[in-house]
Amino acid sequence: MSLTFGQQVELAVIQSGLLAVLVLIAGLWLNRILERYKSDLDWRKTVAVARLEAYRQLWAVTHRIGGTGKQSPLSLDERRLASNALSEWYWENGNGLFLSYDTTAALMAGWQMLGNQAQSDDLIREHYSALRTHLKKEMGVYTQRDAEQRVR
Repeated sequence: MSLTFGQQVELAVIQSGLLAVLVLIAGLWLNRILERYKSDLDWRKTVAVARLEAYRQLWAVTHRIGGTGKQSPLSLDERRLASNALSEWYWENGNGLFLSYDTTAALMAGWQMLGNQAQSDDLIREHYSALRTHLKKEMGVYTQRDAEQRVR
């Protein structure tokens, strides 16, 4: 069965129309994906800026505890002040929202260490030093290799 010229033209128009509809649907679908991606990227940027500020504040709060090279003992008052400052930073200022799971776990473990009078000052300082190193890794300042090096 052979088609007439008119039927061939009609078939070509229908095929072109169907192709155009498929291209339109694919374009709309890709545009939707792209818009979701851009929206997600904007959200991540917003959270990253807030996280950076929260981590900068946490850096300052943990400085009260001192570094691993500090020799003076942590008094009960210093431990309590540090614990209260962490509590304010985490809960009242809402900065706990920006912590990853691993960082939250490390912070909670450190909090318990501060409240445990039997816990040595050196172990507490080492823990918070490791926490600060973890913050640097999380923010992309340190690589895993960097984190394994001793700064001193």
